[in-house]
Amino acid sequence: VYSRLKSEAAARVGINIVKSNSDSVLDEWNRDKSIHGILIQRPGWRGEAFEKYWQELVGKIAPDKDVDGLRADSKFVPATVKAVEKILYK
Repeated sequence: VYSRLKSEAAARVGINIVKSNSDSVLDEWNRDKSIHGILIQRPGWRGEAFEKYWQELVGKIAPDKDVDGLRADSKFVPATVKAVEKILYK
């Protein structure tokens, strides 16, 4: 719901997300040593074509900059997983 609302708000003010822009920005951020982490927001879109695109987009984030833990080989543990572990092992 949250990401859908953000996507709708962005559309209302004329913000469009274009695949080629996302790809080039991620490539640039991956190379930039001053950027230590990358977060991307998953929009509420559905469908097989979008799922394929999303996986490709996530795959473009360098594992050492994937602070959300979206990639299987991310160097970070997702925040929700960390919170559950903290509760369970407390």
